[in-house]
Amino acid sequence: TKKWTAKQVETSITFLRIWLKESLAKSEFWYNKNDLYVASWWLLGRIFSILYFVQPEGKLYEEFVDIVDDYNNEERSQDENIKRVINRIRKILKFSDDELKDSFFSTKYTFQTNKSVNREMIVKYLEASLNSANRFKSLGHLETEYMSLIYSLGLLLDHYVMDKDFTIELAKEYEAAHIDFLNASDPARLKKLYKNYYSSFKDRIKGLIGMQPDPTKMDLTNNKDRITVIKNLRSLYEEVLEGES
Repeated sequence: TKKWTAKQVETSITFLRIWLKESLAKSEFWYNKNDLYVASWWLLGRIFSILYFVQPEGKLYEEFVDIVDDYNNEERSQDENIKRVINRIRKILKFSDDELKDSFFSTKYTFQTNKSVNREMIVKYLEASLNSANRFKSLGHLETEYMSLIYSLGLLLDHYVMDKDFTIELAKEYEAAHIDFLNASDPARLKKLYKNYYSSFKDRIKGLIGMQPDPTKMDLTNNKDRITVIKNLRSLYEEVLEGES
C-alpha cells in the first residue's frame, strides 16, 4: 500500500481540526438553544464528511465509529447522547499531531466495502434528509439546511455498495458540497482516490456542479455559493425521489 506524503497527512490533520471545531461550535450553539435536532445534524453530518473525505484509519477511525454508536444508543436520551458525542469530539481535538498521524498512513480507499443497499433504502435515507432540510429552510437555518442535505449522501457513500452510475452521481454532488477540502487538498491524491470513477480528473472537477463556475473557486462561507450547492443537491434529491411518493 502506498504511503501518504507528509503534505497529505498535514492536509488531512488540518481539515480534521477545522471541521471538528466548526462542528462543535455549531452543535453547541443549537444545543444551548434547546434545539437537539439541529445540534445532532452538525455532529453526525460532519463526522460522515470526515469519514468520506479525510478517510482516517486505525485508532481514529474506530473512535469515530464508536462515537456514531454512542449517538445512536437507544438506552439513553438524545440529550445525553449528544452530550457524550460533544465530549468525545473535544477529546479528539486534544490529540497531538503525532497521535493523529498514526491514523493517516496510506492511500487505501475503503469506499464501497460494505453491504449492498436497495432503492427503497436509498429513498428512505434521502426522504429523511429532505424533510429535515425543508424544516430548517422554513426556520431560516441556511447552514443546517445545507448540512442536512449532505448528511444522507455521506452515509450512503461511506457505508453501502450502490449502482456504479448512481454512486458517481452522488459522489459528484457530495464533493461539490465540500469545496473547502478541494481547494486545499493535493490534486494528485484526489486523482488517485477517484481514478476508478472518472477518466479525467480535470473534467471531473469541472463537472462537479454542472454549468456553474469552477467549484474550486467557490467559497462556502459565502451564502450565494452555499445556496448554489443547496440548489444542486435539491435537484439531485428531486431526480432520485421522483415518482416515489
